[in-house]
Amino acid sequence: MAFCRKCGHKNDADARFCEACGEPQHTEPAATAATAPQPNAQGTLHATSSSASRPSKRLLMMLTAGLVGLVILGAGLAFLLAPERASNESFGKAIDRLLLADPNLLREQYCLQNMNYREDTVLISTADRRTQSWMALLTEAGLYSGPETITTQHGFFTQTRLRFSKTEAGRKATHNNALCIADGLEVAEVLHFTPPQQVGQTEVSLVTVRLALRNPMPWTNTAQARQLERTLENAHSESARNEFILMRQDGKWVQANQSTLAQARTQAREQEQKSERTQEGAGFFANLAALFGFGPSNPILGVWSFEMIPGVSSRFEFDRHTMTTPTGQASVRYEIKDNRVLVYSTEHNQVLLSVRVIDSNNLRAELGGLDIRLTRVR
Repeated sequence: MAFCRKCGHKNDADARFCEACGEPQHTEPAATAATAPQPNAQGTLHATSSSASRPSKRLLMMLTAGLVGLVILGAGLAFLLAPERASNESFGKAIDRLLLADPNLLREQYCLQNMNYREDTVLISTADRRTQSWMALLTEAGLYSGPETITTQHGFFTQTRLRFSKTEAGRKATHNNALCIADGLEVAEVLHFTPPQQVGQTEVSLVTVRLALRNPMPWTNTAQARQLERTLENAHSESARNEFILMRQDGKWVQANQSTLAQARTQAREQEQKSERTQEGAGFFANLAALFGFGPSNPILGVWSFEMIPGVSSRFEFDRHTMTTPTGQASVRYEIKDNRVLVYSTEHNQVLLSVRVIDSNNLRAELGGLDIRLTRVR
């Protein structure tokens, strides 16, 4: 039932007009499902607020993409800043960086000093067939031009020599009286490394590698060239070895500095003495002891050059166990007495060479009654 608002007559609930006075009856329309009120006003208000505050799908995708990007960036930075591991790859890259940063390091392994390259012209005797063959090879490679025949008269004697002139390409390849046959060296293979050991506050490893020429001149990789010059043969040899002592600094492997090397020598010496007492096997410090060669310092170890005839030089090379001369290689041991070093053949226990030390860069060697002056190459 519904009462008329004007006269108060009782009408049916669905009546549109009052039966007594005819006044229109204003009834509330039925609530539809779309506008149905919620159980209470608080619930309606809460639902509306939640709908308005819900983020859009696009915004959620953008936020997700941003978070993923930050995670990837963080992981990348962590990878870049992480300390380099002790691995063949890390050590190979470290030694390559070292060789690129210091071209003078091991330059003697890719720059030849088998003769005098300082001058722009080379004069050789027509009787010197070996040097003629070498100069013919360099001429074919475009480093020299010639030869021209030069004849000079000395009283009743006539001397005939061949003159070769250095080309512009030859001048570019010449550095400090040496002929460089490549741009430098690079790591061909990491053969071995010792597990990193603590030396003071620094981790150190001894790394053995095989090096190769970096961008070598094409003519160097020929049998004739390797036969004529031992340096070329060694450069292309699978058995050539080099050792580097590396330390970890600021997360990177670098060449060990002098203070670290000094500490390593001390620890290696102590370890060597301990090993002698306990008969322990070789390890990192034992390898270092062998590398440093403890005992009286041997002043002749290294590579030395001497002039065979004017303008043509050759060389001696002494390492811990071998002596290499223009005529071959021999296993040797050394006896050091004051400023003199005797070089013995380990096979025959005979003195092969007596060397007098003038200073750190000059020696006098007595060989078969000859007095030869040797100048240090490295």
